Amino acid sequence: MEHVPLLDSPKFVAYSRRWYILMVFSLVVVIQNIMGNTWGPIAQSAKLVYDWNDGIISMISNWSCIAYVVVAIPFAFLLKVKGLRWCVVLSALMILVAAGLRFVPVYPTGFNYTSAIINGIPGPVLMAAPPMLSAVWFLPNERATATGISSMAGNAGLLVSFILGPMLVSEPSAFSFLNGTYVNGSSTLSNWTNVVPANSSDPMNMQSMLDDIHIYVITLAAGALFFALLALIYFPRQPPTAPSASATVERLGFLESYKLSLRNGNFWIIALAYSIPSGSFSAFVPIFVDVITNAHIGIDQGAANWLAFVAQAAGVAAGVLIGKFSDVFQRRMKMTLIVAFVVSTLSLAWLAVIATKIIPMVYWQLYTSLVIASMGINAVTPLAFEVAVEITFPIPESVVTMLMTQLNNLICIFFLIVPNIGTIWTTWTAVGASLISVPMMLLFREHYRRMEVDDATASTDDGPAGPEDPDPSFREHDRRVEVEETKASINDDLADPSARAT
Repeated sequence: MEHVPLLDSPKFVAYSRRWYILMVFSLVVVIQNIMGNTWGPIAQSAKLVYDWNDGIISMISNWSCIAYVVVAIPFAFLLKVKGLRWCVVLSALMILVAAGLRFVPVYPTGFNYTSAIINGIPGPVLMAAPPMLSAVWFLPNERATATGISSMAGNAGLLVSFILGPMLVSEPSAFSFLNGTYVNGSSTLSNWTNVVPANSSDPMNMQSMLDDIHIYVITLAAGALFFALLALIYFPRQPPTAPSASATVERLGFLESYKLSLRNGNFWIIALAYSIPSGSFSAFVPIFVDVITNAHIGIDQGAANWLAFVAQAAGVAAGVLIGKFSDVFQRRMKMTLIVAFVVSTLSLAWLAVIATKIIPMVYWQLYTSLVIASMGINAVTPLAFEVAVEITFPIPESVVTMLMTQLNNLICIFFLIVPNIGTIWTTWTAVGASLISVPMMLLFREHYRRMEVDDATASTDDGPAGPEDPDPSFREHDRRVEVEETKASINDDLADPSARAT
């Protein structure tokens, strides 16, 4: 059994298998997000084949968000009581069921709604568990990196969907609206006028697109089955020995944790600063192809998907690299978050003025603005999770991040249930959502309670007991005192919200 001893102490061990556990978890997250963004990248084809409109495409995503909000609290309780294995395996099996429902040949709209609901139910585990997984399995100087990888797996799933969908599903043939204006998009099939030769056996390429969609659905189901098997075969609840002192600290009870979190004003600052821009951007990404194609700036479905792919790839890389940066330069998360919000705000504003034709559309500007915005928004996620867990420790990581991601999904739902008034408005709303987070972060008080527990233990584990440390039990006592002081600090903050953390 390979393992890495921590601080030359037998108390804490980091097992090499932690990277396999992280990989399996991330793959389940990837397939869940591909399932959730199946139709956005092929929206024009799906609208023709199934006679859907923009509202149905958005509503499929909306049902996943609604399911998340409904089951978030029960799943937070399950994570606390049952642990990672039980919840991750259940999530993988539900994704497999959701994939299977798409094989039903009748009532495609209804069964896709049902599939979206079932696929959204595991969302609370897959979005909120990354900090818990990193705390249970990883060293203190690896936690932000592990959280970055697993939290960016969702974005990696979106990235894959933007390339896999268009690669497997053909685009519609050339059409025009009844008014004669060319555009590669439509609300319903009845809005289209065929402009290809009338003697064509399949003038609208309908059968080809339908066959392609069937292949796409089968491919996703095969992936869901494979990843579910990986989770079933080996995904332990926790390692035999904890990797850090803070991992051994008993977390607070479920109800007590919720009460403390809801009363902690500092927590709500970081929760809202993360949720508002991230939720708005999460709602924007699935309909990005529609936003760009409907803007009539000369970008078709294929080009828009490639643009989204590049942006998501850059965002995933940024999230992982920022996590690694935070592990190397610890206790600098607040400033990093402020910089990320400023950068994303400026980039989204740049994108908005292009999409609304305030400035002429230039390809390099369109790509650059979206890529930088994606990097800024995605860099926020792992840092916001980690800093929220730090200021609320020893509240369970699953409770803290569940509340944050529930807010994220409420924001996402708001975007998706807005009446059918077009899609361009979403770009400007994303600008405002990112901008408002800057002053919120200036008010945020960072305090690394969990790190302090690990640092205190490290300072007492530097070597054998000396003349001033004759009792070996002193070190364990010191750790317990540190934990009790941390709990007292949380209660002090709650009693006096104006008190600044030091």
